[in-house]
Amino acid sequence: MVINQFFQACPADITVFIHRRDKRYNTSREHGPSSEQKCDKILNVTFGAVIKARDPTPSGMLYGGFFYAFLMLPHLFKGRTGLTASLQHYLVITALGADRPGIVNTITRHVSSCGCNIEDSRLAMLGDEFTFIMLLSGSWNAINLIESTLPLKGAELELLIVMKRTTARPPQAMPNTVWVQVEVPDSPHIIERFTALCDTWNMNIAELVSRTQPGDGDSAQLFIQITAHSPATQNAANIEQAFKALCTELNAQGSINIVNYSQHDEQDGV
Repeated sequence: MVINQFFQACPADITVFIHRRDKRYNTSREHGPSSEQKCDKILNVTFGAVIKARDPTPSGMLYGGFFYAFLMLPHLFKGRTGLTASLQHYLVITALGADRPGIVNTITRHVSSCGCNIEDSRLAMLGDEFTFIMLLSGSWNAINLIESTLPLKGAELELLIVMKRTTARPPQAMPNTVWVQVEVPDSPHIIERFTALCDTWNMNIAELVSRTQPGDGDSAQLFIQITAHSPATQNAANIEQAFKALCTELNAQGSINIVNYSQHDEQDGV
């Protein structure tokens, strides 16, 4: 077998991930190297090294299409943890398209088939469209597989797919968590006023959800939910006062709840 010969020709400490291209894309055939050559090695600065495995037989024809081997060379990349296959790698995916039954299950099933885990996700209906955001984790091989196959799956499902590599979020010193709920007559700049309040008090917004619902007559009601983190424990009373003043100015009904986790830990004896 050609692949067995290929493995015999490569160093034993190489970790290999093979991905066979879809036969629909194997439209071209080319002559391979001579029988004395085992394989080509094409270095790729992003993933380490990429090897195009060719048939070393005298016929020189490609064996069943192109095989791509994504390699991690421990002796060359020692200390570069971003290329270590055993560590967790992370990928953010956004899928946008027309809503229809079963579409979310199709996406999550494809993610699972690639060996990735869904760490976090959000789904929302926006008009006739749905948007599905996921944070995936997995091995180096699994993340590369989802990156190479999801665009084809997205085209098949008529979805717009956006992907971006990321890293695990390190713990941050944010002792205060702030929950805000607001109901207010809808008008331009309302959400901006509440996000500006968070910015004024150096709060990091972790989640923001808003929706409008028809009200009495022609007016519509805007509902806002915000979860934010504040690094300063002494600002709780000032934040509450500023929030209530803003609600009064906008004729809004709102509630705010601030929890100081460091105080809870002290009370629990932590």
